[in-house]
Amino acid sequence: MDIAEAMGRARCRHPWYGLTMILDGAQEMTGSLSKQFDAAMFEIYRRAKKEAGYSATIFLLMLSDRGGLATAKYLINSSTPSDGYTHLYERGRLDLTVEAMVVENATWHELFTKEELAAANTGLLVRPEVARQQLESEIRPPTDSTKEKPDGPGPDSEPPQRRHEPTKHGPRRFHGSVILDPTRVGRDAGRIADEIVSHLTGLVGSTVKVTMEIAADVPSGAPDQVVRTVTENCRTLKFTSQGFETE
Repeated sequence: MDIAEAMGRARCRHPWYGLTMILDGAQEMTGSLSKQFDAAMFEIYRRAKKEAGYSATIFLLMLSDRGGLATAKYLINSSTPSDGYTHLYERGRLDLTVEAMVVENATWHELFTKEELAAANTGLLVRPEVARQQLESEIRPPTDSTKEKPDGPGPDSEPPQRRHEPTKHGPRRFHGSVILDPTRVGRDAGRIADEIVSHLTGLVGSTVKVTMEIAADVPSGAPDQVVRTVTENCRTLKFTSQGFETE
């Protein structure tokens, strides 16, 4: 019995056979399209860095942790434009935003709901104005509310004395440390970048330094292959210090 004949008999015995094959094929196509979308998301990160001089570090962490499709849905459904959107608006490159990639390429439309596509389109129309307002609020000089007008007119009136009140500053430094689950470092690091680091890097004039420290105890001793692999990867990733110890 050849393959065609076997498939024919299967169709006769099982009426749902053909529908099952169609559904399986649709799932494979959707999975393949999702992978293509992931690659496209990494590509706009590379283009933003190369063409616009913007290194979207937090966006890259989100891609690594959540994947391209989940990251796009998160950003599209956000009520406010992301820092990356604002930076690309400032550089005149909204074509490199997630919203533009989703709206302008019909290939990706089937990965999103009608509501998400509408939100992405609205984001391209409305968010530029919000981004402009954010930028203006960052560079607008503070108004001087301490000036007092002279009580009486005329050149003989003495100028009022201005009260010099000490300028109030918020906290100038932040530091924090946390223990991560070694089996879910990518997830936890992505959340930290999204919920903490992004707020600090968004402050005008801020300098943020993020370091990672790894300490591992291996009572039975690490195999030579693991030692070589970890050491080489540390060099590739430009660790400032690393090493194994025998005691």
